[in-house]
Amino acid sequence: MKMIGEITANRRKTLEQSVATEKASLTDVEGSRAARESNVVEAEAALSTRTVVFDEKIKTLADTTHAVKAANKLVEEAATKQRCLDVNLAEVGKEKIFIEKALSDNLMPLKNGGFDASAAKASVEALLLLSKCIKLDDSLQTALPSACAKQPDDRGTFERIVIDQFEEQLNQKIVELTQALAASETTKKERDMAVDVAQKNAVEATADQKRTAADLQSAKASKFEAAATLEEAKAALSDLKPEYLQATKTLSEKTGALDSFVAVNVASFDNFIAKLAPPSETEVSALAMPVEGEN
Repeated sequence: MKMIGEITANRRKTLEQSVATEKASLTDVEGSRAARESNVVEAEAALSTRTVVFDEKIKTLADTTHAVKAANKLVEEAATKQRCLDVNLAEVGKEKIFIEKALSDNLMPLKNGGFDASAAKASVEALLLLSKCIKLDDSLQTALPSACAKQPDDRGTFERIVIDQFEEQLNQKIVELTQALAASETTKKERDMAVDVAQKNAVEATADQKRTAADLQSAKASKFEAAATLEEAKAALSDLKPEYLQATKTLSEKTGALDSFVAVNVASFDNFIAKLAPPSETEVSALAMPVEGEN
């Protein structure tokens, strides 16, 4: 009987140790699951943060791209103004040279005399064309050919006045053109400077665009890395599910086996031992008492 008791106790102890082992195993699995769930939460937060950064970089690149277009447009506008001014100055310079040449080569020889008829005719035609360009008074334009065609001594007072006024107007035009060229030098410097500034700004804007493009690529790679980390964390958590289910199942089975052994085997043995035990004094006294109704 003692041997049976020892066997029962040892079996119960074995089952209890088995349950304790499975509980420890399940605790380890649950701890691992909690850690992996935490990894998933952290990976999701990291991906969210990097997605925000990535979206910001997209907007920044769009802004810098727009800035580059605007800067290049300003360069073109400044360059166009510069070219227009250069063309205008060239035209003014040409006009000044043309008038100076007409004055020295055409008008002065005619005014001073000593010319031949063929040369006079060519000079008169050139001066007549010039008089129209500088908008000489109509009456002066009409009188200019005949006045210039005559030798100085043959000219009347009006004809001399025509030539003198024409000369005066040519000199005045030369002065105006000279002043215009001088005044334009300041404008030219300003426009040259404007082109330089616009080009510098365009270079800086392009550099900013390149930097933001590089930043965007970096943010994109970082976002993809975070997404991959999240997928790995989810996969690790998913991989643990079968192990967790198995640990839960095994613990349930071991607990059930222990409960069954205690409820059946241990209880039966305890009942059996109880029946073999001698009656207590109380039980003996009760048996010795006369039954009510006996004589």
